[in-house]
Amino acid sequence: MNELDCDSLYDNAPCGMLVTTSDGKIEVANATFCSWLGYSFPQLQLKKFQELLTVGGRVFHQTHWVPLLQLQGSVSEVQMEMLHSDGSRIPVLINAIRRVRDNCPYDEIAIFVATDRKKYEKEIILSRRQAEQSLQQLASAKEQLQQLNEQLSIADRRKDEFLATLAHELRNPLAPMRNVVEVMGSLDTDHGVTQWATKILSRQVQQMTHLLDDLMDISRISNGRVELRKAYIDLVDLVNSSVEMARPQIEARGHSLQLEIPNNPVYSLADETRLTQVIINLLNNSAKYTPLNGHIHLRFSVNDKVATLCVSDNGIGFEPDEINALFNIFTQLENGVDYAEGGLGIGLSLVKGFVELHDGTISAHSKGPNQGSQFIVTLPIVEPTSVSSVPPQPVEPTNTAKRILIIDDNEDAANSLALLLEMQGHVTATAYSGSDGIIQSSSYNADVILLDIGLPDMSGYDIARTLRKALTANTLLIATTGWGQQKDIDMALEAGFDAHLTKPLDLGKLVTLIS
Repeated sequence: MNELDCDSLYDNAPCGMLVTTSDGKIEVANATFCSWLGYSFPQLQLKKFQELLTVGGRVFHQTHWVPLLQLQGSVSEVQMEMLHSDGSRIPVLINAIRRVRDNCPYDEIAIFVATDRKKYEKEIILSRRQAEQSLQQLASAKEQLQQLNEQLSIADRRKDEFLATLAHELRNPLAPMRNVVEVMGSLDTDHGVTQWATKILSRQVQQMTHLLDDLMDISRISNGRVELRKAYIDLVDLVNSSVEMARPQIEARGHSLQLEIPNNPVYSLADETRLTQVIINLLNNSAKYTPLNGHIHLRFSVNDKVATLCVSDNGIGFEPDEINALFNIFTQLENGVDYAEGGLGIGLSLVKGFVELHDGTISAHSKGPNQGSQFIVTLPIVEPTSVSSVPPQPVEPTNTAKRILIIDDNEDAANSLALLLEMQGHVTATAYSGSDGIIQSSSYNADVILLDIGLPDMSGYDIARTLRKALTANTLLIATTGWGQQKDIDMALEAGFDAHLTKPLDLGKLVTLIS
């Protein structure tokens, strides 16, 4: 490379290069630097380096630049602005080193235009700010989500408390109503109107009880608080008994019922009560949404370790795209509103929840409005060899009269239950407050005490603890209450009760417990 090439390389280098005296007088400047600042070299020779800086740059030159070069002999990566000949500002990055030639100090300076760097820095700063804003928004969103979750938890807890209270308040008046219906049904009468009225009342009270049970069950399923009490059961027996329980509603609407049920037992590890609710709800659903004098078909079959229950009808049907909505809670399809008869729209949602808790499946089918419906449930079964061949022996109820003390502040409930039990041959006494109940228990020598939980003067749990200290081990203490959640049952047992019955009382269960 000859000298001419070196001069050209220096003059057209990709950075500005200049040499100044220690006081800033420009001695040498390449063409790149001249073109950047809009000066010719002769013009620059008349200027000092600091004169090309902004006011702020000149202050920095005096306070930092000069001392640094004197102390350490160099300055690195200094960001400043230089003035163009037209007065505009040019962002630059400056490096300088001081050298001594012929005993005279000179500053060799390299300058890079930092327009792109400034742009990148602004973009980086902007990106950083955007990232910080995004983080703040994310933190705010998380806080809002947490607040919403807390609000939902509070709302969900209040909903559960409301449903429990609603069920309790509705069960209390239902209790004497069912007792009176049982009394009327036990009377010997040939009067057709009385028998007809009794059957209607019985069905409606039973329907109200089922609605309350379904409402509480769907709340438990939604919150994952359903505890299945599984045992090996014969599904054939369960289907047959469920059909008989649903038959009154089917016959009340004049429907014909066709059954296809095998004779041989089919066993499953399941909760008998919950599966009974599944079958009754499906049959009642068909009965409700099929016009009068319709047809319902139930088929139960077994194939490859799976039991299949199919309930079909020639009722109002539904659009194929409405299948998913069928199983949503509180949902009633538009074409079914006229047939709902005041239902809550939770029956099929309840069915789906119970079936899935048993590791089963449920599906719905219809060709369209007024073309009937079909619901298919599948459940896992077990081999007969895994089930004990010796069936449990039922406990035979005794006919021995019992002395029964009823403690309940609802006088109608207490008196009607007392009358019903007396008609069963028992001897009864009633108390309408907790304090009166404790006093009577000390002298009545009761075999059985039926104690309400929600008494006005004392908690039934506290009364149970008090009575347990004085009663003999043979005295049967039964909680009779409108509070029917699992936690209520657990609290009753912990307080010393032998059993818990939810109002309105099931007479069959009560008689079995007493016996």
